[in-house]
Amino acid sequence: MSSEELQGKVFCVTGGSGMVGSAMVRRLAAEGVKVHVLLREGSSTGAIAEVLDRVMVHRVVLDGERTLAEQLPGVVPDYILHFAQPAPQLLKEEEGFFGAMRSAVTMMGRVLDFAEEVGANRLVHACSSTIYGDSGAAEFKEDDSLLADSRRGKIKLAEYELCQQYAQQGCPVVFGRIFRAYGPWDSPKKLIMRALRAHAAGEEIQLVPDLIKRDYVHVEDIAEVFLRMCTAPLSPGMAFNVGAGKEYSAREIVELISVNLDTPVRIKKEPYPLSDMDKEHWRASIVKAKEVLGWSPQVTMEAGIKGMVNWYYDQEGKYG
Repeated sequence: MSSEELQGKVFCVTGGSGMVGSAMVRRLAAEGVKVHVLLREGSSTGAIAEVLDRVMVHRVVLDGERTLAEQLPGVVPDYILHFAQPAPQLLKEEEGFFGAMRSAVTMMGRVLDFAEEVGANRLVHACSSTIYGDSGAAEFKEDDSLLADSRRGKIKLAEYELCQQYAQQGCPVVFGRIFRAYGPWDSPKKLIMRALRAHAAGEEIQLVPDLIKRDYVHVEDIAEVFLRMCTAPLSPGMAFNVGAGKEYSAREIVELISVNLDTPVRIKKEPYPLSDMDKEHWRASIVKAKEVLGWSPQVTMEAGIKGMVNWYYDQEGKYG
């Protein structure tokens, strides 16, 4: 669908203040469409500050008692994009994990019900590659078994299974299984931001062993494929891998960062502690997205990292 064909369409974006959600909001604002951004109370709007005059922000409680239709009277979106998720820190402790699971599934149910109630043309859910789990495969395809073995993966799998129940009843929900997203407003706890902060502070950074690799995809490419998933003729329940089809070790990423700095990022000898999402291989097969959606990532890793370095220093200490 062209920019002209998008005119007059109404979009609703949950979690629009996060790294990926905000990239989606900025992209939609650039298209000139009507955008409703759903945020929890207290969420910062810093990542969408440049487009606040072109979007409508609603403070909602996605996992509360009131339905979205009750909280958003008169809002009737053609397309819904669901990026909201429980706070990552909740996954560290078992009690927090169970709470995050309840919250995530409740939020998903609220969004699914809203999509059905307003008769949305499409609900695109930001799923995650973590639902694949550690099958031992070097590359993941959409029809592979789902063996989620991390806390985040188990939550995303629970959301996915709930969505599939609705899809079987005709709810127009489809999925983008995002691999390692990166770009402006990334988490300060993620590799690229940790490396930039360490360099700025004159400190060393710890890295996971070189055998641990991930498939990095830029948020601008994610926004593009999610927009295509909104408008393409898809059957309910269809899923697409959203990655670059390439994988990098942490050291390779840091070396790309160092190319764009006056001095290299200094690396500690001691390795960074592994998490339950660190695997020896984690690469997306993106054949399905290419064939069905005509999509392939356009932001190279070199260009994406250069943009991240420039963005970080342009913030002048404003990034938290």
